[in-house]
Amino acid sequence: MNSTFRSVIFTLIGLAIFFAISWLFISIVPYLLVGGLIIYIIVKVRKHFNNKNNSSNNYSRNEDIHESSHVQADYYNENEKVIDVDYKEMDEN
Repeated sequence: MNSTFRSVIFTLIGLAIFFAISWLFISIVPYLLVGGLIIYIIVKVRKHFNNKNNSSNNYSRNEDIHESSHVQADYYNENEKVIDVDYKEMDEN
């Protein structure tokens, strides 16, 4: 076999495999969409019934407790000594 005939055969086999996989994928997609929609509906219905059963006390409130920190106030203390650092410029050569 010469190399041209062999490359044509491999190209045709590759295209046939590609089209077979594409056809299989396209034929499965509608079933996957319907299955996903059914699972989505089941999850939403279950969540609705679970929330309905657990919502006996609808009059609840959240209480937030905030404690102030003194770390930030001490960070900007003006009585502290500031260390000044001098940098020497270097030639870029």
